[in-house]
Parts: sequence; C-alpha cells; structure tokens
Amino acid sequence: MYVRYGLDLSVEDIFFGVVSCGRQLRREELEDEVLRQCSLEEEGLVCLSVRSGWDLWLDAQGLRAGDEVLVSAITHPDMIRIIHEHGLRAVPVDIDPETLAPRPWMLEAVLTPRTRVVLVAHLFGGRMDLGGVAKFSRDCGLLLVEDCAQAFQGPQKMGDPAADVSMYSFGTLKISTALGGAVLRVRDREVLGRMRGIQASYPSQGRGVYSKKLLKVLGLVAVSRPRPYGLLARACAQFGYEIDALVGGVVRGFPPGSLPRRSSGV
Repeated sequence: MYVRYGLDLSVEDIFFGVVSCGRQLRREELEDEVLRQCSLEEEGLVCLSVRSGWDLWLDAQGLRAGDEVLVSAITHPDMIRIIHEHGLRAVPVDIDPETLAPRPWMLEAVLTPRTRVVLVAHLFGGRMDLGGVAKFSRDCGLLLVEDCAQAFQGPQKMGDPAADVSMYSFGTLKISTALGGAVLRVRDREVLGRMRGIQASYPSQGRGVYSKKLLKVLGLVAVSRPRPYGLLARACAQFGYEIDALVGGVVRGFPPGSLPRRSSGV
C-alpha cells in the first residue's frame, strides 16, 4: 500500500530542524536570513502563514467596512473568512477553466464603486498569466494581491512584478516545506512598514511548539513507505480510526475553524 501524498522533506531535514531549535538565534536573525535567501531585504516579511500575512496586510491597509475584495472563485475558505472579519465584502469571480485565471470581463461584471482589491490564487502548482488581471487592476485603480501558496518556484522567482503583494506558503503540504511559515513580498514600503510594526507586537511561535510538529512529521515520514503504511492502515481499521483523519491531524497547520492570527511564527 502506498501513501497518496509524499511530503517534500527527508529525515535529514527533520533532524536539522530539531537541532536548529536548540540554537540560540534571535528572531530577527532568522527573518533576515530568510529574506536574504529570497532577495527581499527591502520588500519582504516573514509570517506564520499566508493567512496570517493576509490578515496583517488588511490590518495595515486600512480599508473601510463594506469595501469589496474581488476573489477568484477557487481559493482557501479561510481567506474569505478573514476578509469578512475585517468588515469587508468578498465578491467571487469566475475563472476560465483553461487558464484558471479570471478574465477581465469577468472582473468587470462584478466591479462596483466599493471595489478596492483583487485577490487571485495560483492553483495546483501552476501560475496563471497575470497580464489581463494586472491591466484591469491598474486601469481601475485597484490593488492586486496574488496568493502563491501553491506556486513556489524557488527563491529566485518571488512574485510577479505586476502584483502589489505576493504571498508564499511553506506549510506541511507545500513544495519546499518548512512545516510552516510564509514569505510576503509587499511593494508599498509604507504599508510594509506598518505591517512590520503591527507584527512586532505579536508573540513568536515557541521552539517547543515547532519541535513537537517536527517529531509528529518524523513519525509520518517513517510510515510513508508501503509496508509500514499498510500496517498503519490495518491498525487504524482494527481499532476504528480513520487513517485520513489521523494523517490530516498531523499535516494540518491549524485546527478546523480556527484562524492563524496574531503570531509572527518565527
């Protein structure tokens, strides 16, 4: 029996993480190193997750209650919940099934005087062409945010130049996973400064919390080969456990229904 999804990390990666939890490095040093790797020293921010970064950006942007965010129709439900928590209105926009991108006329159909932001998600590991969406956003004076949680292509390609904000995730199920964390590229330096100021007041994720996550995932990697995974599946069936629920509990970044807010994650 084979697992349906293999995590993008090795046992060596996990042990490196465990050892690193014992190193006495300051949060600022870790953030600076991550941003240097991505060449984002002047435009980057390290967050707990894309969702917490999105929440932080909305906090810093200062939109008014009732303002509208156009959202591509396939996205993570928590992104919508965060929009609503800020008193904003999320307006779904159909996507072209061939490109997985909204076409300008689809955006035009739902545009109103209260529209302020366009949020598009790159899906299933691919990247849409932002050209049409970017031109529409510029012509209408809207901010363009791209959710790249599923579309990391390496530290040399961090964000489309046409986007005001680009958001990358390194959660457990992502390519190049770090078992959590996100990097945002924010073009507006004033907004980025406000985001950094707000996040400075957030508590950091504790080393113990991250170490526990590493050990859980170590167990998952250990049973990812066919024979041990088959034994695990049979044991779950014998004792009345759902193997999908068991595995999901390990890889899920946050409990169902919770929003990952008010933590820097570093």
